Amino acid sequence: MSTKKELWNNFKSFFLNYFWLGLLFIIISMFIGEVTSNEYWGLSAKLLETIGIAIFIASLFSFTFESVSFQDKMQNIVEKIVLKRAFLSDLPRERKKEALHNLLKPSEREMEKYSNIEDFYNSYIDEVLNVSQRNVRSNYNINIKAKFDTEKDCVYTDGIYSYRLYPSEKEYTDIIIGFLKDDTHSSVDVIINLPNGERKHFKYDEIKETFKFNEIAKIANIEVNEFCNLFNHVDVELRVKEYGHNHWMNVFFKAEQATDGFKMSVTCDDDLTIKTNILFDVGHNYHVDKNDLDNEIHISFNPAWNS
Repeated sequence: MSTKKELWNNFKSFFLNYFWLGLLFIIISMFIGEVTSNEYWGLSAKLLETIGIAIFIASLFSFTFESVSFQDKMQNIVEKIVLKRAFLSDLPRERKKEALHNLLKPSEREMEKYSNIEDFYNSYIDEVLNVSQRNVRSNYNINIKAKFDTEKDCVYTDGIYSYRLYPSEKEYTDIIIGFLKDDTHSSVDVIINLPNGERKHFKYDEIKETFKFNEIAKIANIEVNEFCNLFNHVDVELRVKEYGHNHWMNVFFKAEQATDGFKMSVTCDDDLTIKTNILFDVGHNYHVDKNDLDNEIHISFNPAWNS
């Protein structure tokens, strides 16, 4: 109802003001041109005609700009260009960062409570922008069997880590694996399964030749982009054997890159038991199931990213 009333007000304003004034000037100029051939009056008539046409056209534009339908149309166009992906996706990284800084700012009240909160906002903006530079994993599954090695007189785990790997906006980044510097028993084989049925197998004997050492660890980078870049995803499998200390060991997992969906199962043999389990995470609902014998545990979460 209010929209109709506003349209009617614009309509009346349009016809009661500049529209009629411009039309009047045009008619007067035409009348002068018909009744006199005087050069002075002829120039005056042309000037009056030009002014009348300008006012007439300006009144049409004014009415159009003030109409609700035109404003709504322009709002939709601006929203589509500025706020939606059609515009933002083509911005260079620094311009995207600038746009996010302008959109995500702490309120004055927040600034009064904590003056450095803007740095907190900025850190999250940087983290979000870095997502497109990283690979993403989905359906991460870890299945581990814990056993006791009588020859080495220590606990060890034999596990399979598998997930689907998606490239960043540019390429697949290296797969990084490593162990403690002094660990001479643990090993890992890396298998890349391609969608065309082929696979690439990196055996530990080959991987350990590329280790780089620091003060506490030895790390290897496995380059996969060369043979994976033709595919939208690949399936990665790590066959890992890790050794602990005497009668105990820590089994842990840390997500170093974005991971959608996670399941971890640990089963103990040789009268081994699970003493404790701890989760460090924010924002996910995990499910932990451990049996009464304390020799089997299952941990999982399935985030709803689109909700």
